[in-house]
Amino acid sequence: MLEGLFGGGGGFTVFLVRLFRKRWRLLLLAGLGPVLFLLVLLSIERFRGWVSLRGERRALVAGGVTFDPRAFAAPPAAPGENGMPGLLAAAKRLNTGVALPLDPPPAMRLTPAGHAVVGIREPSWAFQKTRHRWEEVTADLAANREAVSNALAALQAPVLRVALDYSEGARLALSHLAPTKSLVIWIGASAQVSLRAGDTHEALRALLAGTRLPDTLASDQLVISELVRIAIASIMRNRVWEALQADGWTDQDLARLQEAWEGLHFALPMARALEGEILYADSTYVQVGASHAEAVRLLQGMRLFASTEEAPVWEGWLEPFPYGKEMADWITNEGFCRLWRFAWIDQDHSRRLRQTSRLMEAARVAAAGMSFARVREGIDALEKQDSIRSTYDRWRYPFAAQSPFSLFGVVGKGMRAEAERGLVVTAIALKRCQVRHRPLPESLGELVPEFLKEVPVDPMDGRPLRYRRQAGGGFLLYSVGSDGVDNGGDGQPPGGLATLNSIWERKDAVWPQPALPEEIQAYRAQGP
Repeated sequence: MLEGLFGGGGGFTVFLVRLFRKRWRLLLLAGLGPVLFLLVLLSIERFRGWVSLRGERRALVAGGVTFDPRAFAAPPAAPGENGMPGLLAAAKRLNTGVALPLDPPPAMRLTPAGHAVVGIREPSWAFQKTRHRWEEVTADLAANREAVSNALAALQAPVLRVALDYSEGARLALSHLAPTKSLVIWIGASAQVSLRAGDTHEALRALLAGTRLPDTLASDQLVISELVRIAIASIMRNRVWEALQADGWTDQDLARLQEAWEGLHFALPMARALEGEILYADSTYVQVGASHAEAVRLLQGMRLFASTEEAPVWEGWLEPFPYGKEMADWITNEGFCRLWRFAWIDQDHSRRLRQTSRLMEAARVAAAGMSFARVREGIDALEKQDSIRSTYDRWRYPFAAQSPFSLFGVVGKGMRAEAERGLVVTAIALKRCQVRHRPLPESLGELVPEFLKEVPVDPMDGRPLRYRRQAGGGFLLYSVGSDGVDNGGDGQPPGGLATLNSIWERKDAVWPQPALPEEIQAYRAQGP
């Protein structure tokens, strides 16, 4: 019996071996089945992305968008014409002082009622727990006189440009943005010191230079550069407001300042910057697709801006365990990142190009009609659509909610900057009218063509800027604001929030009149 089982050519032993091998194959097939099925699905997703991306690129090229970095870049400046190297060299030589650049003098500081305190008339100002005086600003400027003077001279150059290589994608260095923005604080403070001393000639020199400063970034043709341009112009807008409260201006000087502001533009440059964003994103995705290390670097960088809801689920699972963060990072970098690059990178790439191109078209439409109202609903709908993302979408589009800044708001910011430009130009024209000892007009149309080429349009709704002459020699000049609703020139914050200091955080965006004595007293009571 035993011989029958174990002897004679194998018997039961051979049977067991064959059975084990058969079941092993079955188990192996059972385990590989889901893996093979997943690979097929991921391969299908990869093919879908490939088709979608190529279709999106063809459509953009047919619409006039170039994917050639050399064709998109601004032409090189002729030797000796570009003042940007000298400007950046001057910015690097600026040394931090007691007040500048961290605690500059206040300018057009709004009150709860929508008026503004004239900063050049204030003896001191408070910042956190420190109170500063004008003597400190004067000393800071004197200590940096040569650097500031060199910056003002560089801004007279015919060309102000930094050469950018858009093929660098996420590696593109934009080291010129911070020093350029820092200069506006010094130049603006210089204008205020001159205004306080009654020297309108030196004040005009600084104001014209500060107005030219946004041109230094215009050739970048990137959204982040446009946002910095807008911030610089906004700072100079406040200094121009301060200047218009001072006496001693001539019509000729004011005409020069008005002409400088008429030369600034933000709506079309924002549309061009969104086209540059398409090229920038395309170069970035090409880099990430070619290099796992680049993908990890970009993913980790974007995760710094992610909300808790956007964090990978495995982070929550592993967090309680020892070395949980390290394990989660390893899964993200070596697992998820490789999976995303294989299956979904082209889908993510196509989605980014599609969204940015829609915003670019919206910016072009808004700029052509000088009306944000024409595109506001479309942009809101696009943003709402983007916010609705399934769990699967979060795997496919890991960068969707992790951008350092959202592109959905940039079209509106460009149009707001255009509205600010219109307010400044109109306010200067009204000041010129007063300098010529003429009464304020009943309507802005009376300023054309002597003081204005045409009545400025409010880009927030496409209608003319609102204006009314007021009793007592003042005037009301305003844009309807970001919501496009005309509140009759109400410059108060919505809901009574008195701490808001931007004209765009008010019911209407009002060019403020000087603060009343009781408002000045309340302002001076603030701080240490």
